[in-house]
Amino acid sequence: MARHLGPIHDDPSVDRNGLWAWIHTTDAASAVAAGLPGAPVLTVAAPATTALVPSEDLVRRHLPDSVVTRPLTGFETLFDVGRAYDLLGFRPEHGWR
Repeated sequence: MARHLGPIHDDPSVDRNGLWAWIHTTDAASAVAAGLPGAPVLTVAAPATTALVPSEDLVRRHLPDSVVTRPLTGFETLFDVGRAYDLLGFRPEHGWR
């Protein structure tokens, strides 16, 4: 994790294309297991970003042309993971913070 997070913490723009999202491998495996067989395509991600900068600030600084459709609180992921939560009952259990 330190090797992955270090560059992002030094300069959040390096993870701009990934929208600062991540997921622990154990949580990813749990999501797959919960969805098998026949689940729809869903997005899973950890609930918090990889950055040390709040999500709203990340978008404002590094993705200034983006349209934000909902309030961003703290370090929350920029991905909509609600369907995974609702359809699978999936909740990530591992974080780095």
